[in-house]
Amino acid sequence: DRDLSKLLVQLGAGAAADEPLGHALSERFGQVQEELSTTLRAWAQENSLDPDKVQSYDQLMRGLILGFAVQRYLIESFDEDTYIANSLELMAIETK
Repeated sequence: DRDLSKLLVQLGAGAAADEPLGHALSERFGQVQEELSTTLRAWAQENSLDPDKVQSYDQLMRGLILGFAVQRYLIESFDEDTYIANSLELMAIETK
């Protein structure tokens, strides 16, 4: 939702100026990264994909997720459906 997007943008801005907040967010995002990696490994196994190849896309997925949240908040005309469709298409290409 837009409120979560707004929160992420505000936290990111605050973290750039507040070192303790930056460290706390970095630690929390490290946990998110671990959860995403676990999810990607399970998804790869379930879909008979090479887990090492799929795992290498965790940075791309984080970028897509964070990019979605930020753009949804900052860009009035942001087209969520097209962003999601294009992201899924990109991931389909990358996992073949």
